[in-house]
Amino acid sequence: QAFKRRRCIIPADGFYEWRKVEGQKAKQPYFIHGSDDRPLAFAGLWEVWHAKDDPDVELHSCTIVTGEPNATVAPVHDRMPVILPDRAWDTWLDPEEQDLELLGKLLVPARPEVVTLHPVSTEVNNVRNKSPHLIDPVELDDPQAEPD
Repeated sequence: QAFKRRRCIIPADGFYEWRKVEGQKAKQPYFIHGSDDRPLAFAGLWEVWHAKDDPDVELHSCTIVTGEPNATVAPVHDRMPVILPDRAWDTWLDPEEQDLELLGKLLVPARPEVVTLHPVSTEVNNVRNKSPHLIDPVELDDPQAEPD
């Protein structure tokens, strides 16, 4: 039902993914963001949940729709958020649009040039770290950590 009627767009400056590096225990984090530095528009779904013991208690939640990675992200991870191009926003957000085949055609990987990525500090691996520098590029000591 959420896919049929409760679609949303989740704006984001970017997202992180971690790449497994052969011979290393820790994964290398990457920051993935729009090539033009504009916010990305992730396909999302929203829902309202009601507590079983108290119908007046509501929990509003949302989720990001993920799918196959594009050619830019594929060397780092096997999935990525679905990024909607501007021209798809009206269709995605229209609650009256319930053509599941049409909507499904929007859930494709973004063109490779839509996003770019760079390695970032492993400081992002700790949720206590909250700082703008966590998206800054870092030099990698191990060339194997670079995506192909």
